[in-house]
Amino acid sequence: MDKKKIISYIRNFAVFVGLIVLTFWIIFKDQDGNEILRILSNSKWEFIAIGLLTMFVFLCMEALNIRKNVKTPRRKIYIFKEFKICFNRIFL
Repeated sequence: MDKKKIISYIRNFAVFVGLIVLTFWIIFKDQDGNEILRILSNSKWEFIAIGLLTMFVFLCMEALNIRKNVKTPRRKIYIFKEFKICFNRIFL
């Protein structure tokens, strides 16, 4: 890998993480963090697990949809790349 490509990856990763932090800051800026943690700790773990499982199933379906739309005989796309595209679509 050449130096320009590495710098580009680092810059893109920093922008991605920055946008995620900015998103969470905008959503939770007027909320009390301790109260959110208290509510999460008092909630039933089954509901949190169901929510995480549902999100995982959604990401898998999106990855399959991307594979169907992008895959051509001359162009291969791998599952890691599909999940990366899904995360980018969710957070950006």
